[in-house]
Amino acid sequence: MVTLLTHIKVKPGKEAKWEAIIADMVKETFATEEGVLRYEYWKGQEENLYYCLLAFKDKWAFYEHQMSDHHESHDFADVIEDIRLEYVDPVEGASTQLGATKDMEV
Repeated sequence: MVTLLTHIKVKPGKEAKWEAIIADMVKETFATEEGVLRYEYWKGQEENLYYCLLAFKDKWAFYEHQMSDHHESHDFADVIEDIRLEYVDPVEGASTQLGATKDMEV
């Protein structure tokens, strides 16, 4: 399993376009990808700051997501000012059904 928390700073004035992109991404991801376990976006308190929580059955499923037609079809550079991906693991006894991130040989 692999779980990531993505920190995304959207360019000022691009919020509506960004939210249309992520709505399409979520719809297409769940419609076409078997390895996705969780994929959801959240707005932060800071202006233009968003978060995405993603979980996949393994790193290969995450790579397939990154290379998917729906991922490649959007112009993320037009709307994203900054992005940082952070691998996260559950705290035993204090989280839900997601497991620890397992690194796999490429």
